[in-house]
Amino acid sequence: ARLLPLLLARPDDPLSAQATLTGADQTGTARYVSQLRAQAARVDALPGLRQVRCPTLVVAGEMDRLCPPEYHHEIADAIATARLHVLPGAGHLTPLERPADIAALLGPWWARAAREETR
Repeated sequence: ARLLPLLLARPDDPLSAQATLTGADQTGTARYVSQLRAQAARVDALPGLRQVRCPTLVVAGEMDRLCPPEYHHEIADAIATARLHVLPGAGHLTPLERPADIAALLGPWWARAAREETR
């Protein structure tokens, strides 16, 4: 529960908070610690992103405290084909907090990506 302010733009939203806590419970402490260790040991992938050539949608939460929008700008800038969208008022868990907005972004993006692939 102490991490909710880092993960959610509105940690007081009962649905988002409950879904986050349920997911954490299902993940378990051992797996969570393992994920943290893997993240701490990972190599910076940013240089490799310059090789990405496929259509890429980068979505950031405006109020993401773990991975602020500035990080997402770096990612999008590194990928020549990337489009960046920052969701106003969203935190780190954008699909959980704003599923309708994510769906609204993905539908047109997939359609556009498919059109570009067939050219």
